[in-house]
Amino acid sequence: MRDVYQAGANNATKSSNCDLFYELFNIIRAKDITLDVQWMPSHLKDEGCKKVRPEYVTDVDIEGNCYADKYAGEAAELVQVPLQ
Repeated sequence: MRDVYQAGANNATKSSNCDLFYELFNIIRAKDITLDVQWMPSHLKDEGCKKVRPEYVTDVDIEGNCYADKYAGEAAELVQVPLQ
């Protein structure tokens, strides 16, 4: 996702998540903000995680990632389509 974001709004319209990127880039333009997007390994806080924590990843980044995972899971549950 980071690569799609960094490629810019025009390239993001060709991605599988183009609807989300459309909203994101509209908000960025409307609020005149700048985002710094960096990759980080996920689940660094999970017990038994053997992933290496990069130097640039802070405790706040790890907490934020945990919240992102939590709310992504909740959102996914809300839009489940019945198998029938």
